[in-house]
Amino acid sequence: MKRTFLFIAALFVSALSFGQLTTMNVAPYNSVQYLVDSVLIGQGIQTSNITFLGAPHAIGFFDGTNSNIGLDSGIVITTGDIANAVGPNNIGSQSTSNNLPGDAQLDLLTTNTTNDASVLEFDFIPESDTASFRFVFGSEEYPEFVNSLFNDVFAFFISGPNPAGGNYVDQNIALIPGTTVPVTIDNVNIGSNPQYYIDNTGGTSVQYDGFTTPLTALAPVICSQPYHIKIAIADAGDFSYDSGVFMEAASFSSNGATVTSVSTSSYTENDTTILEGCGDALVTVKLNRVTPTDSIAPYTLTGTATQGVDYVITPSQLLIPAGSDSIQFTVTGLWDGVDEPNETIFIEFPFQDACLGFQPVKIGLLLRDIDSLKLDYRSPDTTLCGPEDLYLYFQPSGGVAPISFDWQYNGQTSAGFDLQDSPMTSTTYVVTMTDACIGFTLTDSINVTLLSDVEPVDVEVGVTNYDLCLGDLQALNAIVTGGGGAVTFGWYDIDGTLITDSSTFVIEPEEGMVSYTALAFDECGSRDSVEVTINTEICEFEVPNVFTPNGDGNNDYFWIENLDKFPNTEVYVFNRWGQTVFTSTDYGGGCVNNGDSGCWNGKVNNTGADCSEGTYYYVIRAPGEEERKGSINLFRD
Repeated sequence: MKRTFLFIAALFVSALSFGQLTTMNVAPYNSVQYLVDSVLIGQGIQTSNITFLGAPHAIGFFDGTNSNIGLDSGIVITTGDIANAVGPNNIGSQSTSNNLPGDAQLDLLTTNTTNDASVLEFDFIPESDTASFRFVFGSEEYPEFVNSLFNDVFAFFISGPNPAGGNYVDQNIALIPGTTVPVTIDNVNIGSNPQYYIDNTGGTSVQYDGFTTPLTALAPVICSQPYHIKIAIADAGDFSYDSGVFMEAASFSSNGATVTSVSTSSYTENDTTILEGCGDALVTVKLNRVTPTDSIAPYTLTGTATQGVDYVITPSQLLIPAGSDSIQFTVTGLWDGVDEPNETIFIEFPFQDACLGFQPVKIGLLLRDIDSLKLDYRSPDTTLCGPEDLYLYFQPSGGVAPISFDWQYNGQTSAGFDLQDSPMTSTTYVVTMTDACIGFTLTDSINVTLLSDVEPVDVEVGVTNYDLCLGDLQALNAIVTGGGGAVTFGWYDIDGTLITDSSTFVIEPEEGMVSYTALAFDECGSRDSVEVTINTEICEFEVPNVFTPNGDGNNDYFWIENLDKFPNTEVYVFNRWGQTVFTSTDYGGGCVNNGDSGCWNGKVNNTGADCSEGTYYYVIRAPGEEERKGSINLFRD
């Protein structure tokens, strides 16, 4: 692919943007002197005797940065009111009648008498051999009055010494490029010279129904000599349908050959970068005048890149044909496969200006390597619970755009960075990405698993209610079965906050009631949960001082309240002679409730002979507690 660079002598080019045109004629823009000297005039021009004839609201400043007028800013002169130029284009005949006369010179350019003339005039002295400025002409008379008698008219009349001999006398320099034909509604429209016409029907930023592309008014001049210019616009035949001429800020200049614009189309991200081995840069250097005979344009090369090794220029000898005002050549970056820093290319033309002398034009280009393709993002591997629509895509970077994509799956192929599919079986999507120039490739894949006969998720925790003593540790354990694809599990507190995604966790709860939820869900929408409640108390066991094991159902056992909260508690009972009559290594576990089989029933070790009435002595050893000793009375009546 070729990349075209355009370097125009003595011009400024603004990029098109689209938004809203604005106009102003409040201070300082209500001063014609300010509009000319501080807005319109650029380098190499001295002005004097600035005058304006017309309605005050017919001249002012415009900002076209956020519009499609083609100029960033400048001054605007109209046949009505500059405010009428502001979009959107929602009125087909926007008009302001100033009830002012026309202009005699403009009358000569039309078959009708002119009205509402606005005329800006001033003297100037150029420093170089060319004077020029950029402009756009727009009108509400587009398109319905093309080739009619009612054509608003404008002109740029210049007077002064002509370098070709004699003098300019009110010569109109508002011409169609490359011709001597003046710019008018009849000469520039959708049917005549359409390349210079913008149909603004329905436009959002400018009211005028149509206008020209940015054009250049240019005149060869003799440096340091006085000239006069008259910029005039008027209605023709009536006072209706406003027209206006926009002149670009700082473009009225006379500063020799300078690099002022770049227009390219390329693989790269900006206008002055060439990629190694990938396309050509087509460079056009435009002069501010034509050459009378064939001539060779000399140039010098500098920079870190080496001609013949890193790049080539074709043709090597640059010819400016007779009658031409431009030089065109190609710069080609050479692919060497070596990873290296960016390199520079500078091409300098030593142009001479009749007034300013040596006026070099220097073109700077950047030569850089192409980055290899890499994958920034892709759709993740996916599990489906049944046939459903899928949207898959890959997002690479590097290489040279456009990147081509080759999808291979289930014997099918597809192109494009994304794919929509409804797989009926588990499928692997393999994609090969290839850049547009060097041929870098990158291959990756997405795995899609299609599930069938999926069991629902089931969560089991065993015990769902716990009574604990303060300071106890309790392990909560969940067992998850079933589910399709990846199963997500977690323990959550009462507020729904995830505590852990482990199936088991150990807690030491504070006093009071608390609950935890074991929750699991799969990729198919199945879910199950179980709530576990824990009641935590401050535990103290109470030892009775008497019991009556006589079988009447009342107080028949040596029951120690709350001892069940102390697992593995040892209990020993002795008679008054020190003989052991009862032993337990887990009395709390065996005597949870009064009457449990593990409670002492008044018999020797619960199975022997009845113990006689009297006083017995106990020793209680609960884990984590001090050893307790005491006596208990046994009565049977």
